[in-house]
Amino acid sequence: MPAFAPTLEFPLRGAWAVVRSPGHHRYAFDFAAVSTPAGGYFRKPLLSLLWSGASVEDSHSWARTVHAPLDATVAELCDTVPDSPTVRAVGQRVRVFRARSGPRPSDVRALAGNYILLRSQRWCVLLAHLKHDSIRVRVGQTVTKGEPLAEVGNSGSSAAPHLHLQVLDAPDPQRAATIGFLVSEYERWTGSKWQPARYRELVKGERVRFGCDES
Repeated sequence: MPAFAPTLEFPLRGAWAVVRSPGHHRYAFDFAAVSTPAGGYFRKPLLSLLWSGASVEDSHSWARTVHAPLDATVAELCDTVPDSPTVRAVGQRVRVFRARSGPRPSDVRALAGNYILLRSQRWCVLLAHLKHDSIRVRVGQTVTKGEPLAEVGNSGSSAAPHLHLQVLDAPDPQRAATIGFLVSEYERWTGSKWQPARYRELVKGERVRFGCDES
């Protein structure tokens, strides 16, 4: 992590799992909404998922609002990629990132589906796998921290609805390096209670929450 790491506001509201996605960079994060601190990613019980599968509407993440994690300018976006209507794996602990065979592309745009790239004075933030036709901002627009930007979707290399977030040190994702960041304020589940956390690095595998849950 850089000596002067960027600080973000958590971009989602309610309780989320910080998913351990295969093949991801250490500082690239996937978030999937959960019903309870120990709950799964879907509204259907596990037996029903195994029997009939799941659609994106069964996911707690689907169409949840994505908020700006910092004051920034919209540098680039894509809102034309259709969402996959079904979940590509079953089970409450489904991996949300769909791994591809062969070499991974150097440009994350090839995996991101619908995305927004935000640029601040020093950093860029990529928000990916957004819901088709949900982006509320345009290129060149200035956004403020906490402002609604789009909705969680299932576009690009996504096995189930989730939000992908990573911080870059340059505006071109193909050439930029992914860097570590801190989250200004949230709560983390300890196994028995929610514990406040401030200016802390997220840990993959933990459950976190921020703000008020959406109905």
